[in-house]
Amino acid sequence: MKNKPTPKTKAIMSLEVLDLIKDKQSERHSKLQALCSLLDKAVTRYIPNNVPMNTIPRLEECQFVTTISELADEWHWHRATVRGFLEKLEELGHLEKHSLIKCFVIEMTCIDNSGLLTSEVSRHFIFMMDYTTDMWLTGKFDRKVIASLCEHITTCSMNHYETSVPERTLEMKRAAKNEILHAFIASLLQRIRKSPLVTLEGDKLEQAICSFFCDSLCEDWDSLLLFIEELPEVVLSGKPSSFKLVSDEEVALFQQVCENYRAFYKIDMDCYQGLQKHMKVPLE
Repeated sequence: MKNKPTPKTKAIMSLEVLDLIKDKQSERHSKLQALCSLLDKAVTRYIPNNVPMNTIPRLEECQFVTTISELADEWHWHRATVRGFLEKLEELGHLEKHSLIKCFVIEMTCIDNSGLLTSEVSRHFIFMMDYTTDMWLTGKFDRKVIASLCEHITTCSMNHYETSVPERTLEMKRAAKNEILHAFIASLLQRIRKSPLVTLEGDKLEQAICSFFCDSLCEDWDSLLLFIEELPEVVLSGKPSSFKLVSDEEVALFQQVCENYRAFYKIDMDCYQGLQKHMKVPLE
């Protein structure tokens, strides 16, 4: 059997079956138990309690946040063994690992999520978010009204999620809220965009603003709208900001937004000018 070549095949197996056959006789996890641990975290979009929600990117389906140290403690493995196991699974195409500053995001690509009930409620409300953004861009409503709409849509989105997923965990709820905030902020950032292209710099700016919104603005939508309105002039023209930063942490978050906006603005303008040049019709 060892010398007989075998083609690549896929086997459908539920988490319940894997839980049934994994060995639970010792504290040290088997490789099967470790794999089940990764799958469980992916299904719930797990985020460790010591990782602030606003410091991570928006989690997609079958993604979760962890660290080598956390997995080593949970599985009772050496860190090098954990690292080697993840690298082997990545080599086999079962997961993808994306490094962050003090942790990383793992996506379990081996999961068939076509039948899963996910927390991507932003899909159901994205048209309301875009409509609200359009009303803001065109000046049809003042900032107070737009802020009220933003808060209402966000609340409705979370209510819809909690109704749709009654057996939710705290990690799933945090991931759902994180997703909703990211989707809304991405829509609002259209106000200061030139190019329609999605760039890494745009994603970083979105993340930085989300962190500032949660930690410094206390999720106040009116303040967020004013902050986004002022951002180009504050960063590019040196105009004083309307916001008073009272702690070193708030100053650091604000500086992070400014740095990300400078990088975003340069790339965004380059993309915009490139598109204009590409689409320009020569005069006859």
